[in-house]
Amino acid sequence: MARPQADSPPPLFPLPPKRKRLAIITTEWRYHSHAWHMGTRFLVGYPINGRWHKPPFEVVSAYIDQCPDGDLSRARSKEFGFPIYNTIAEAMRCGGKELVVDAVLCIGEHGNYPTNDIG
Repeated sequence: MARPQADSPPPLFPLPPKRKRLAIITTEWRYHSHAWHMGTRFLVGYPINGRWHKPPFEVVSAYIDQCPDGDLSRARSKEFGFPIYNTIAEAMRCGGKELVVDAVLCIGEHGNYPTNDIG
């Protein structure tokens, strides 16, 4: 008769939880914009209660509506390895046919947008 196998012991160092896939959708990404403040927090983390916190998200794509002087989106894309897509839909699908992100950081604040009689 075969001897029952003992359950394997728990890992010495537990694996970190799988990071959620995040798309950043914004009007502009430049120094001191909300995309700069918030996007950077998802890319590198931020201090909280005396410790460095890295959110459990991986930035996997972006859509940037406008690239004014001082644009940082291309540099961030290259530095952190996520592509910038030409449309919001492409960014949320990472270029494929199906939705593949778990979360979207959507920031619409700055930019050069024409106005008319109603706004």
